[in-house]
Amino acid sequence: MKYLVAVLGVVLCGFFMLVSGQGGFSDLAHIGYYVDVVSILLMIFIVVPVMVSSGLRKDFSNAFRFALGKRKAEHIIELKRAKEAVVLCSRIFLGAGLFITSFSLIYVLMISDREVMQYNAAVGLIDMVYGAIGYLLLLPIRSRLEVKIMEFMHDEF
Repeated sequence: MKYLVAVLGVVLCGFFMLVSGQGGFSDLAHIGYYVDVVSILLMIFIVVPVMVSSGLRKDFSNAFRFALGKRKAEHIIELKRAKEAVVLCSRIFLGAGLFITSFSLIYVLMISDREVMQYNAAVGLIDMVYGAIGYLLLLPIRSRLEVKIMEFMHDEF
């Protein structure tokens, strides 16, 4: 439930930023500007292989089970590995956003038509937004895992 509140907070924050822009509610007609399927696929194609190659894929899925209370950790090492997986994934999101944005902007600088350049620059920058959203969505999971680690250590003594 708490994770749902965090996701809802990010969505409402984005909605507020969109509505509070210069156009007000008329900007809602342009919400499609913030969705780029190719950018989302590029983020997935970077995040998933890095998580799999790190060997923390299972720990990443366990992180959600531990944080949401679906499963209780038997050993502290499980919690620490889950936390490490979430930290790694959040860093991958930021790194992937920076990498894809940089790569896109290098391409944009080679375009001579100014109007085409503006559209491609906007699409290139959306990857940083997606990376930041991924990072923000993983922050509450990371925090919950840190609290569970502290509680686990306190229960041992």
